[in-house]
Amino acid sequence: MIIPIIYPSAGEFWLNSDPYSLLGYSFNNRKLTNLPSSFPFRVNSKAAFEVAELLDLSRPLYVAAPHQNYKRYGSNCVIHSYPRPFPQKSFVRLQRGRYDMYIASPELCFLLAARTLDLIDLVKFGYDLCAMYYETPQGKFRQMQRTSFTFSSLLKEYVIYNHNLHGSVKSLKALKYVRDYSNSPMETKLAMFSLLPSGCGLSHLEMNKTIDLTEEGKRLVGYSQIRCDLAFSNKVAVEYNSNAHHLDAARYTDDMNRQTALKLAGYKYIAITAGHVSNYHSFINVMNALMAELGLPLLDEKDPDRTNLYFRLFGKSAAVAPQRPYI
Repeated sequence: MIIPIIYPSAGEFWLNSDPYSLLGYSFNNRKLTNLPSSFPFRVNSKAAFEVAELLDLSRPLYVAAPHQNYKRYGSNCVIHSYPRPFPQKSFVRLQRGRYDMYIASPELCFLLAARTLDLIDLVKFGYDLCAMYYETPQGKFRQMQRTSFTFSSLLKEYVIYNHNLHGSVKSLKALKYVRDYSNSPMETKLAMFSLLPSGCGLSHLEMNKTIDLTEEGKRLVGYSQIRCDLAFSNKVAVEYNSNAHHLDAARYTDDMNRQTALKLAGYKYIAITAGHVSNYHSFINVMNALMAELGLPLLDEKDPDRTNLYFRLFGKSAAVAPQRPYI
């Protein structure tokens, strides 16, 4: 039974699992294929339930039907009609028992997501697709345990090639603010605030950039290179330190040595802590330290769009923030 799985179920597959363990899929082994041009469509509630269980996906399972009038909404399955062919090389095939599953690629998922997500959520989705972390079905985040399955450049290439499809304009707009290699959800949020116009509005940012250390820096930390969380122009390094790290004396010492090694390599260092992130005033203060190092005007703390973006990204109650549209 052929089952074409589309966004949002396909998006959940890429974000909340390690597809390499399921189908040997990695960036260097991108087995992309086409959805068959015609096939008997027999997806029912039972099949959708079993496939969702097989892939650890939430229900309902979102499926594409090749017929104009074939639509269904149920607790186990949502079927959308896609009578026009999907772009070439837009699916990954996974066969398990009687189920022949075609899972929408990360690139197709991003384009389809643009039809329903607003700009902020679409940018976040782009980061997650290009990240080196993933969330397990149990809600645990795994860092540095997989390679990215796509890159922002590939997303952009796919969208430009399929510019005539609905969602392409918003996709290209969102991709201006997406960067590769995020290694944690917090790094993603900090990068988004740094780049989005309602945040800092910066343009140059590299995530987890490899920085070569001096001989003195190597002796201090015990290795020759450091991957910096966020690297900006003018050799400004920003790193996030969680509460857990600051409560651990050994880790605190490691962080200080790391900071010194980056300074010896010619970088200005700014640490952002959980305390900064948990308070809007403190957060704007530390971001203004970044703006000052970059030689740029300081942020207006009272700007309502900036306030809204902070509350949206960092999970505080939006009820206490001024209510303004994000896009």
